[in-house]
Amino acid sequence: MNQLVGPVVLVLFGFIFFSSSLDSISPLLTYSDEFLVLFVFCVTLFGGKIDRQHFRICLVLIIFWLYVMLNSIFSSYYIGIALTGTDLFLFSKPILLYVGMMNLPINVIKWISKRIQPVAHLYLLIAFAFYFINLAIPVFPDGDRRFGIEAYAFTADNEGEFGNLALIAGLLAYALTKRERKRFNAIALMSLLMLISLRFKAIVLTAIFLLMISLSRSGFFQRKSIQVSGVKKARFTRIRISYILAILPIGLILGYGQFSKYFLEEMTPRLFLLISSVKVANDFFPFGAGAGTFGSAVSRLHYSELYYDLGFSGIWGLSNTDDRFLSDSFWPMIFAQYGFIGAVFVISLYVMVLRNILPRWSSNNLRSVGVAIILLNLTLSTLGSAVLIGSLGTLLIVTLVLLIRET
Repeated sequence: MNQLVGPVVLVLFGFIFFSSSLDSISPLLTYSDEFLVLFVFCVTLFGGKIDRQHFRICLVLIIFWLYVMLNSIFSSYYIGIALTGTDLFLFSKPILLYVGMMNLPINVIKWISKRIQPVAHLYLLIAFAFYFINLAIPVFPDGDRRFGIEAYAFTADNEGEFGNLALIAGLLAYALTKRERKRFNAIALMSLLMLISLRFKAIVLTAIFLLMISLSRSGFFQRKSIQVSGVKKARFTRIRISYILAILPIGLILGYGQFSKYFLEEMTPRLFLLISSVKVANDFFPFGAGAGTFGSAVSRLHYSELYYDLGFSGIWGLSNTDDRFLSDSFWPMIFAQYGFIGAVFVISLYVMVLRNILPRWSSNNLRSVGVAIILLNLTLSTLGSAVLIGSLGTLLIVTLVLLIRET
């Protein structure tokens, strides 16, 4: 069975990574991230190899599911058991995937890492080469123009997505190789590709990444002997608090920039979602309106009755005929659907995941930088989008686990 796990995970990862180009081939490919989560978690679950810490995370997740199920059943906007279960599964994907990947046999992780690294490096090279080809002979659709320069998205749907894909490929290419020259090439290519996406978040993440790489050679990380489940007196990497305080302002600038763009500068669909979520959370305090009613993929799929009551049907980007922004939120969705009690559950779950990650950071400083950048990216993305529970979040979680476990 283990001989099949690695190839299946790798193929599904590839389908998700290149989904912008492959989704038109078959509608089933649009569900590649769901297939990956189900496959990895079921392999772990039926293999009976979930350790104690991850079992506790699963236990809290199950309690959260029961709470949401009961609350949704008694909600005036109840959408049925099937759609409620679908909503819970889609929301829980990052946690299920993390637990599943963390409990796969280490030989499977090493098999995946060995084969994904050269492919990621090749992607960076091809994407960089096509940038210059595209300047001479337009191959890809025109992007936004910023600073008098045309933004580049390669095969991705948009420049923001491409910035994330370049980050993922770059981290896999440089952190999973031991050759110094390949590391340098991967870092350079990743940084350049993220910069030419001309997205503010990508530019600032690049700056933070390069700063952390530089600091990693001057005491940014320190080694400490600690004990985690199954590992005694092992030496792991942690970040010095003083350096976190030095970099924190940059992260706050990044977070404020994204928050300001979506919520302060003008009345955008995301701002309207935020305002409406506060109203819904207060109206249904402390339980929320129920699963699949606000800001989620399920609420967009069947167009929630709550949206009609809120007047969304006449708003661009939020109507039943133009719903492009309906499921593009994270915290507004949590507070509106699951209420303040549900938000406590969600925050507790991700704190448990974070506490599980921190002592397991690789003793390799370069991988530790990668882990820190992924966590920063995922955290800041929740301020203005649903990246964490989407396909990009799936790719980032897999990359995170590969960097943690490939020591």
